[in-house]
Amino acid sequence: MDTVKLKIAAKQNILCVLWLSGVFVQPLVGEALPVAECKNCHAREVAEWKRSRHVLQKGLEAVMEYSAQNPDEKEWCYRCHFPDWEVLGRSKGTRRVGCVFCHFTKGLANDRQWPYVIATGIFVYGPEGRAGGSGHGSIKASFFSTSRFCKGCHTWKTPAGVLIMGEDDASGPSKQCQDCHMKSNGTISHTFEPSMRALVVKASCEYPADGTVVVTVTLENKSAHFYPAGIVPPSLELTLEYEDGVTHTTVEHRAFGRVLSDSEYKIINDPSNAFFYASMVVDDTRLKPFEKKRLHLKYSPGWRKQGKLLFSAELKDGEVIKELLFSLICPTIKKEEGEDTIPPPSVNH
Repeated sequence: MDTVKLKIAAKQNILCVLWLSGVFVQPLVGEALPVAECKNCHAREVAEWKRSRHVLQKGLEAVMEYSAQNPDEKEWCYRCHFPDWEVLGRSKGTRRVGCVFCHFTKGLANDRQWPYVIATGIFVYGPEGRAGGSGHGSIKASFFSTSRFCKGCHTWKTPAGVLIMGEDDASGPSKQCQDCHMKSNGTISHTFEPSMRALVVKASCEYPADGTVVVTVTLENKSAHFYPAGIVPPSLELTLEYEDGVTHTTVEHRAFGRVLSDSEYKIINDPSNAFFYASMVVDDTRLKPFEKKRLHLKYSPGWRKQGKLLFSAELKDGEVIKELLFSLICPTIKKEEGEDTIPPPSVNH
């Protein structure tokens, strides 16, 4: 590019083209732009982002309240919840985790809790690096494809020293956060929702000679973190119930989850409160990363004349069922001539 063309580019408020590893990378015009400008060329990515938890953050009111009460810690709260402010300032930055923060991070530092090194220039960074074309290009940054890029914010230790985020990661060279949370049908997705079901549940009815009914359940956590996931995760509930048209009885019940409490031993159910006030882990029965567990739930028909067994695996947040993971109806149990008889194991899912 000759001097005349450089002068013309400068007058148009466009920085000169950068030669980087054999690829021309055109910078943004003038300055970093807010999300509202990104959508002009990246409509799909912005639409996905608007449905993501980076936008639909829970507990923002609690963050603001805590920040007001603890002004010395306010900037640390804002850095992860409103990181665009680090780049654009509070007048332009979105009060969410926006495009600009991630794509203006040029490196990760090893010597501090919040590791993000924000670019002082106006070039965009990404996992691939692309020529500008009619818009801007991006500089390739390999850390964009690593769990460490995510864990700068997704790791948290409460003031009492309880590590409630980041303690359950088992990712390594072969498994990164982005492998599951940024892939959808083979393309990069900005909803950050997992591309597969983290838990696989299988169940079958068996009929031993002692007259009992045994439901064998296999749970397999296919994710690189504990399951169920979350600061105060929903409870994974396995329930075996008997029903005969008159009565409905829970025969056996198992629950998997994590229970946190504050310094006064009060159980914490609100994730926002857990961030600030969790002082101890009361119980943790979640499935470990990649763990496979087999359980046997038994039922003795006894005096019951007829009925059916219902098995379910559900995620429950308090009394609210978030998702039914699996259900199974065992064959009908009948009683004839004083003895329990159970038909062949034809199972309805």
